[in-house]
Formats: sequence, C-alpha cells, structure tokens
Amino acid sequence: MSLHCEVLLASHKLELAGHRQFSAERLAVTCYENDRSKFGLRDYELTYPDVTKVYISLMGYRGLVARRLLEKVGPKKYSLSVTGRDVAKRILSGAT
Repeated sequence: MSLHCEVLLASHKLELAGHRQFSAERLAVTCYENDRSKFGLRDYELTYPDVTKVYISLMGYRGLVARRLLEKVGPKKYSLSVTGRDVAKRILSGAT
C-alpha cells in the first residue's frame, strides 16, 4: 500500500477516534503507530516517527490536500474531506 493510502487511512482512524481536525504531528504519530518500519525515522525506526514522510504525502500537486482527500483547516491542521472519507472506506472494504 502506498504512503498516500496509509496516511489517508490514518486520517480516517483519527476521525473515527473523535478527532475531526488533527495536527500534522498527530497524524504522523498515528501513521507511525500503524507501521513503524514505513513511517520511522531512518536509523531510528523503532524509536521516532519521520514527520517528513507524512508532509510529503500531504503537500504538493500530488498530495492528499491537492487531491481534495484532506482539507487544510489551519497551520499544520487538517481534516478528512467527504471524498477522502469515501475513498478510505472503499480501501478498507477492499473495493477498487
């Protein structure tokens, strides 16, 4: 599964836990808790998350914000869009 999908699913997990809005750092920690090897800081994978990997998935013209799967609601604050929620549910259900 791609980093973008993993970040989207972590956003969905945060929303289900009651966090309608969340910081990039909270999202990074959630991604890290889901998969330490994929979201861990190089050479410190078992100890520290790599926030940069999450920022890369959020920003840029191919990022989750540009694709309207997440909405930027403030400085380093995000929420899952309606489209993002639907895509996350489809991924979780195994649909393509």
